[in-house]
Amino acid sequence: MKFKKYVPPLVMWLVFETIALTLWLALDNIFYFFNFSYIGTAIAVGLVLYGQKKRYARNVVQFAVGLWETFFGYRYYAGCGAGAGSVGRARYCGSG
Repeated sequence: MKFKKYVPPLVMWLVFETIALTLWLALDNIFYFFNFSYIGTAIAVGLVLYGQKKRYARNVVQFAVGLWETFFGYRYYAGCGAGAGSVGRARYCGSG
């Protein structure tokens, strides 16, 4: 059955979507929704490509997540005054 090979990517995506919705609603910060949704989708796409034996699957995920963190994650944290790097980002952005 072809559907069975899509179960792990679907489960991984649902885990990230659950985290995204929970953090967004609990902390009232939409960035968490976009952050976890994007990364979860990138990982799920990578798992699908890996299941299809594509040799570039890992590179696609690394590029997508790296692009997100470089352009959007950095701008978000820089915009809220987090100059300390990844240590204590939540505190600086009003989440802690």
